[in-house]
Amino acid sequence: MYAVETQNLIKKYGKTYALKGLDFTVNPSEIMVLLGPNGSGKTTLLMTLATVLKPTSGLAKVMGFDVVKYPTKVRQILGDFISRCKGLLETQASGDSAISCCNVRDQEERTQRCD
Repeated sequence: MYAVETQNLIKKYGKTYALKGLDFTVNPSEIMVLLGPNGSGKTTLLMTLATVLKPTSGLAKVMGFDVVKYPTKVRQILGDFISRCKGLLETQASGDSAISCCNVRDQEERTQRCD
């Protein structure tokens, strides 16, 4: 199971593509960074993964749950993760926070590493 998975993810606003055929996976022990110029779809992707926006077509999953079919479960997973990391994000440098959040998330699974 992937932490995040998309397959041919498309989000259109009228005739304009915000996301066009996006395919990627993120393993539970990985940290992913989204980089790109304004208007490249970073916020649209995050809003889709957070179930705020529905994709036009394609598949988006968080921890194995389809964001369209199981939005409540996806929100629960994201809320739990964010609540565990909230204090860390306010007190540490961004790189340290990301690693600490990953460590908090994986503390039950000591066999996985967060590099």
